Amino acid sequence: SVVEINFLHKHLKVLDRDDLSVLDIGAGYGRMAHRMLEANPRLNSYTCVDAVPESTFLCEFYLKYRGLLHRAQVVPLDRLEQALGSQRYDLALNIHSFSECTFAAIEWWLNQLQLLNVPNLMIVPNHPEQFLSFEIDGTRRDYTPLLHRFGYELVAREPLFDDPAVQEILIGDNMFLFSLPG
Repeated sequence: SVVEINFLHKHLKVLDRDDLSVLDIGAGYGRMAHRMLEANPRLNSYTCVDAVPESTFLCEFYLKYRGLLHRAQVVPLDRLEQALGSQRYDLALNIHSFSECTFAAIEWWLNQLQLLNVPNLMIVPNHPEQFLSFEIDGTRRDYTPLLHRFGYELVAREPLFDDPAVQEILIGDNMFLFSLPG
């Protein structure tokens, strides 16, 4: 989480901003929310969403345990549209989540981001070089064309680990930041 936050700070100054609103797609148990809220106590809002009900439960439980639930919103997927409708987000995060989604689900999410006019999207895919969905039949499909169709342009790419020796051993992940033009 610290490496990912440093990447976001380098490109979007997330630690200096009190106006920042974050939408964490596939938030899991809330590790990124915890670290981001701790790193920037002035963060405007942080919304966690996960399609797996058990993850949503764990996220809410974990953030409550960490004393952060008053600063974060955990939204079950079936209440997403009503919860997000009036929100404004500066940044959407997708850390290893799109890699577990179907092409159609990724398309739906990108459409939601377009409707919300979210200008920045950070993706950490499971594959170090490609953006691949996981289809019901077990095949993978490149969703890069969707990113382009919805107007997201790559503005930054960095390895999760700077050390080449670590990259070689771990076949390191890459962090990607996309932005809408303008």
